[in-house]
Amino acid sequence: MHQDAYFLAQIIGKAVEKGGSEIDVSKVSHVYNQVRQPFCNAKAAGSLDLARQYQFNEPGFEEYGDNVDIPENKIPALAKLFTDGVAWTVTSAMPDLQRTLEMW
Repeated sequence: MHQDAYFLAQIIGKAVEKGGSEIDVSKVSHVYNQVRQPFCNAKAAGSLDLARQYQFNEPGFEEYGDNVDIPENKIPALAKLFTDGVAWTVTSAMPDLQRTLEMW
């Protein structure tokens, strides 16, 4: 993700600001992983959930797909499932950046 590069650049910038030319790489790595790893793991889990939904591997929809039409009365529930399923894609990482920089 482009956010990962931005986060890492901000952390390195903070390290240079605090330590001059001596940068504690292990601390940079630790601070970065402390915040970004849980965030990225959650994004990966959300992506897997979406894949299951798009393949109709969700309770109540398993029998549909592959030339089997979804009944009209189930479409609103499916639309809500998809809408809720993509909500994680628009979450901002900026609060995490602030928290990361405060850890330094």
